[in-house]
Amino acid sequence: MSAGGVMEHGPLYPVPKRVFLETQVRPVERAIGQELSAADAQTARIPGIAFSKDNSLPLQGYRLTVGGERIEIRHRDDPGRWYAILTLRQLLERHGGESLPHGVVEDWPDFPVRGAHLDISRNRVPTMETLRLLIDALASLKVNHLELYTEHTFAYRNHPVVWRDASPITAEQMRELDAYCSRRGVELVANQNSLGHMERWLRHAEYRHLAETPDGFVDPWGVARASGSCLSPAVPECLPFLEGLYDELLSSVESCMINIGGDEPWELGTGRSAALCRQRGKGRVYLEFLQNIHRVLSGRNTRMLYYGDIITQYPELIAETPEDAVVIEWGYEANHPFEQEAKLFAGAGREFWVCAGTSSWNSTGGRWTNARQNIAAASRAGLNFGASGMLVSDWGDNGHFQQFPVALPGLLYGAAMAWGGRENGVIDVGDLLSHTMPATISHAEAALLLRLSELYLEEPLTLHNASLLGVGILPPLWPYYRNELSLLQPQSMNAVIDRAEETRQAVRTLGLDGASAGGRTGRDATGLVSGLVSGGGRPAGSDRRTREELQFSADAMVTGAHIIREMAARTGGGDAVAPSVRIRNVLKREVTELSERFATLWRSRSRPGGLTQSAEIWKRLLAWLSE
Repeated sequence: MSAGGVMEHGPLYPVPKRVFLETQVRPVERAIGQELSAADAQTARIPGIAFSKDNSLPLQGYRLTVGGERIEIRHRDDPGRWYAILTLRQLLERHGGESLPHGVVEDWPDFPVRGAHLDISRNRVPTMETLRLLIDALASLKVNHLELYTEHTFAYRNHPVVWRDASPITAEQMRELDAYCSRRGVELVANQNSLGHMERWLRHAEYRHLAETPDGFVDPWGVARASGSCLSPAVPECLPFLEGLYDELLSSVESCMINIGGDEPWELGTGRSAALCRQRGKGRVYLEFLQNIHRVLSGRNTRMLYYGDIITQYPELIAETPEDAVVIEWGYEANHPFEQEAKLFAGAGREFWVCAGTSSWNSTGGRWTNARQNIAAASRAGLNFGASGMLVSDWGDNGHFQQFPVALPGLLYGAAMAWGGRENGVIDVGDLLSHTMPATISHAEAALLLRLSELYLEEPLTLHNASLLGVGILPPLWPYYRNELSLLQPQSMNAVIDRAEETRQAVRTLGLDGASAGGRTGRDATGLVSGLVSGGGRPAGSDRRTREELQFSADAMVTGAHIIREMAARTGGGDAVAPSVRIRNVLKREVTELSERFATLWRSRSRPGGLTQSAEIWKRLLAWLSE
C-alpha cells in the first residue's frame, strides 16, 4: 500500500489529498482503456465505470475507488467527474495501460480557479501546435483557466496597422483554441490590456490622440521612451475605442470574463490627465476609469478581471472598486508581500486571485529558486486570505528571449501548487516535467534544465526581475541595471563563468541523440511506458527541439557571462581594463552563431511575426562589441 500519491511507477500529479493504493492490481478491459483515452470534459459516462454524484465532497472533488469487481467514481459536480477521469488515466498509464491498482484516491482543489497566463505580445506568438501542447500539459494537471495576454496580437478587423507584422491570433484561431480548451475542462478567457502597456498601439499616428503622453515620456527608471504607453483617462475617445476591442475579442470565446489588465500605467497623471489628477487625485482618476470599463462590460454580461498593483497604492479606495469584479494580486519575486496585499482585498470583501510567475523572462535559463519560492508564497497567502483563484504568468519582456522549456518548471509546478499547496510543495519538479510532457522532455533533460535555471544563484549581483547572465545578452536591459553593473569588478565574473561552462559541457554530453547526461537522475526516462509516443516507439523526451533549446540556452549563458565581464572591464568598478581585441572577436563570432540558431529555434515553436524585432538584440550586441 502507498500513500501521498507515491507509486512504483512514480507519483500522481498533482499529488492528491488522500491516496491509498495496494500492490494488488486488476486487469482493465481494452474498451475501458480506449474510452478513457477518448474521454473529454464533456463526456457524461464511460461504460464499465460507475459514476454517481456525492454532495458530501468539496466542490470539484471526487472519490475514485478501484476494487476487484468495479471501478467507481463519486463526484461532487461535473468538474469533479472530469478530474477523476484524469486521475484514472494517470493510474492506468503508470501500470502499463493494462491494469489498475486496487485502492482509493480522494481529492479536491485548494483554489476553484487554477490558471496559466501566457504572454503572446512581446514579439513571440506561439504556433497553434505549441499552444495545444501547453494546453494538454496544463489540463492534465487539472488547470481550468487560460489567458493569452494580448496587447496588439489579436487580429482586430479594423486595426491591421497594429498587428500587420505580428502574426497575430485570428478570431477563427481563438475560437478553435476555445473549443480545444473546452474539451479539456479549461476556460479560455479573453485578455486585452486596457490602460498601460499600450505602446504597440500608441506609436502609430492613428492612435496617438488616445495617449497620455503622445510624444513619449521618461519611465520610472529614468529611461526615455519614444512613444506613450498609457491610454489617457482624460481622453473621452478611449472608452469607445476599448468597447470596440472588447466586442470583437469577446465574440471569439464562450467565456463571460475578460482580463482588462490595467497594470503599470507609468505616465498616468503626467500628461493629458495631469490637471484631472491634481484636482481629483491620481488614485481616484484611475478608479473612475476602472469603473467606466466595468460599466461597459457589465452591459455585456461580462465579468471584469483586473490587476491590483495600482489600487493597492490607494487602500482607502479598494472598497469602491466594483463588487463583482475580480482583482488579481500579482508579484514575481520570492519576497513579494502577498500576505500584506491579499489582506487588503479580503478586508474590503473583494474577490481576488493571487498570481505568481515563472521567473523565465529577462533571463536565459530562468531563476528556478525564485520561481518556486514565489509560487509557494502566492499559494500560502491565497489560502490564508480566501483567494478564489491562483494564476501563474509567463512573460516575454524585452523580446521573449528565453526558450520554450525555460517556462515549463514554473508553469507546471504552479499548476500543481494551485491544486494542492501542502501536497505538492516539495515534489520532484524534474519528475513532474518528464511525467507530464514525456514526448517533449525526458527526466535527464529536465534535470539539466533545472541546473541551468539555478546558475543565477552563482552570479555576483542579485538583480530584481532578471538574471545577470540574461542581462548580458539583452542590451535593452542595460540602462535599467546601470547602477548595479557599475559596481562589478571583472574578476567577480570568473566563478560564474566557470560554473556556466561546466553546465554547458553537461548539456553537450546529453547530445542530440537524447543520451543521458552524467548518469540517471531519479529514474530512466527511456523506460517509461508513457514515454512511447504513437507510431514510432521513440523514447521519452525525444523531441530534438528540446535538446537544441537547452544547448542554445547553455551557450547563450556562457556568452552572456563573458559579455558582462567585458562590460565590467570597460566601465565597471575599479580601474577600467582595455578590452581585448581577441576576446571581442571571439564574442562576435559567438553572437553571430547564436543569432542564427535563435532564428531557427524561434520558427520551430513560434510564428514568424516579431522575430525581426527580437533579433535586434544581436545587432545591438555586435555594434557594442565593435565599438
